[in-house]
Amino acid sequence: MKKGLFILYQNIASRNLILILIFLIILSCNQEQQENIITIEIENEIEINNDIKKYGLNGKIKSIKLERLDIIETFNGFKESNTTKNWGEWRSRTRNQYYTYNIYGLKRLKNYYLQESSWAFNEFGNIINIEKFDNKSLESRSTYEYDTNNVLLQENWYDKTEILKYKTIFTYKENGDIESKTLQYPYKTFEAQSIQRFDTNNNITELIVEKVGREKEYQNFKYDSFNNVIECNLFTSSGYLYTKTRKKYNHHHDVIERKIFENTKLSILRSHTTFQYKYDENDNWIEQIWYKNGGISQMLIKRTIEYY
Repeated sequence: MKKGLFILYQNIASRNLILILIFLIILSCNQEQQENIITIEIENEIEINNDIKKYGLNGKIKSIKLERLDIIETFNGFKESNTTKNWGEWRSRTRNQYYTYNIYGLKRLKNYYLQESSWAFNEFGNIINIEKFDNKSLESRSTYEYDTNNVLLQENWYDKTEILKYKTIFTYKENGDIESKTLQYPYKTFEAQSIQRFDTNNNITELIVEKVGREKEYQNFKYDSFNNVIECNLFTSSGYLYTKTRKKYNHHHDVIERKIFENTKLSILRSHTTFQYKYDENDNWIEQIWYKNGGISQMLIKRTIEYY
């Protein structure tokens, strides 16, 4: 989350707009999608860099249902194999996902069942505590810590037993842009942390993953002029280049080809996947077909998009 967001809260309060922004946050924030970064600029009106823009979607989207189907080759192309309707959130283990967007274009996860929230703010309008309930039972709690300039320094996420599952520590550059985001997981049986570093476009340029008892992993990323990831290199802490992933995109900025190479000389092509799309009238894809090594159809993903 950028430094400017929290400083702007204090300025906006003096303009009697704080109630609007608090309402916006209440509708949209969720602790489980930490990448959901909101940028607000005040000129003649409020402009929001929302999740619809972030994920390359178009139009006023209300909800998206995503269904993954296995497909079987036939003489006439392919046929669907698995149609089990098991809806879950984007990060769940289910094959199918369902999530909604509010009127500001901000994603709201876990909307496949009703969930109540309790919010607390400090005197500057910054969130300091979020509690979420299911049937009046506490499901999770997030707390937020700021410095004297109201800049977010740390976020803590607790489960329903009040055990700290992870915390996110933010650092910033001199110009106020976010420099790094460190996620620490102090589990009883599993301790790890990941460090993300960002460029001026808020793209992740480096990712370091440390796990107790395992070798540290390091990744770097390269982007094209449209901020699409075109290359990702995975190294071990000893400097061994484990894999290189390369991607190509169409004019919609959707991935059409992904190649994964392995070993230091990158002489082994471990995986080659191509993607084919079908789009709706808003240029959002509604069908994505995966083709593995040599054009063998493997999976079909359908998206049902509802608009406001």
